[in-house]
Amino acid sequence: INSISNYGSDMQNVMGKYSNDFLTAVRTPQSGEIGALITDLLSELNYIDVDELKEPSALTKVIRKIPIINKLVKNVEKILHKYDSIAENVDTISKKIAVTRLSSLRDNNALQTMFENNVVYGKQIEDLIVAGKIKLNEVNSTLNEMIENQDKYEPHQIQDVQEFAHNLERRLSDMMALRYVIKQSLPQIRTVQYNNIAIADKAQSIIATTIPVWKNQLSIAVALHNQRENIEAHRKITETT
Repeated sequence: INSISNYGSDMQNVMGKYSNDFLTAVRTPQSGEIGALITDLLSELNYIDVDELKEPSALTKVIRKIPIINKLVKNVEKILHKYDSIAENVDTISKKIAVTRLSSLRDNNALQTMFENNVVYGKQIEDLIVAGKIKLNEVNSTLNEMIENQDKYEPHQIQDVQEFAHNLERRLSDMMALRYVIKQSLPQIRTVQYNNIAIADKAQSIIATTIPVWKNQLSIAVALHNQRENIEAHRKITETT
């Protein structure tokens, strides 16, 4: 009499566990955290303007001669100090991005295991549904025969078969709903994985490309500025000579 209640219950318990694992995986703040870090990093990079190291315009040179306003005009030392400060922030954020990138990839490995298990469970639940339908057909056939020959059976015997058929039909309905959930979870898991990959790739691109380009641009700007200063010094020496 308990066979229907136990039918497929192990499978449902396993699916419940993996559903909880899936929910835990998608609720992890890695994606949101790495997105915020990327935003902070880009804000730091956008704050930098290498044009500030170019030769000052004639107007700027005039303004620098005014004592009160001169303090408001950025000199090279202040600019380089700002760059050093921002560089420290960039390095700190980059390290955090690298960590969250690894976390996203690690989460994807767990999600892949869950995906593969769901494929297996989907096949197993399908077998249970097919077997249950075969059994239900047999029970309905037996029930029809018993109803046609009620005089050969006790009332409780017919009632037992009716309840068995009813419970089995309800159980099959639950299993078909579970099968639908399993099939639905597969593209959902893939979507989370693809998002993790996209975020990890973006982080890798910023770390491997954007930051080195920024540092290279800054180095060139400083070198050009120093070159201009040296040329100006040589010019003044030549004029003095």
